[in-house]
Amino acid sequence: MAAVMFLAVQTASGIMCFQCNSARDPGCEDISGNNTSSSYYKPCVQTIGQTKPFFCRTIKQTIKVGGNLVRVVRSCGWEKHSRRQCYDYEDENHREWVCQCFEDGCNSKAPHVMETSITAYVTCLLLLAFLHMS
Repeated sequence: MAAVMFLAVQTASGIMCFQCNSARDPGCEDISGNNTSSSYYKPCVQTIGQTKPFFCRTIKQTIKVGGNLVRVVRSCGWEKHSRRQCYDYEDENHREWVCQCFEDGCNSKAPHVMETSITAYVTCLLLLAFLHMS
């Protein structure tokens, strides 16, 4: 009973996120929608000393050394990017695209792809409208 109470306390405030790594978890790169029956859909669990609220994160890495190997990591996060929901980073060895989101199961593939595409489309439309008005 004490063990059950301990686990409940550790996950009670957590969000449900997809948690997997395509390097070792088959199908991790192709999760779509809110497939809550997936074995990768799990509650975020606090570790000792971690007190910040969780959110979901998706990282897509392209490792340039050795033929552009692509990895997808879906996880729980607790250190939020201060200004952006999605950002990318690149150096001579790898490129990574990172998105953070704040609802259960939001780190599946489809929502981030659509969100990024819609944001880019709206930005282009606003830029064209601004240039047309000038």
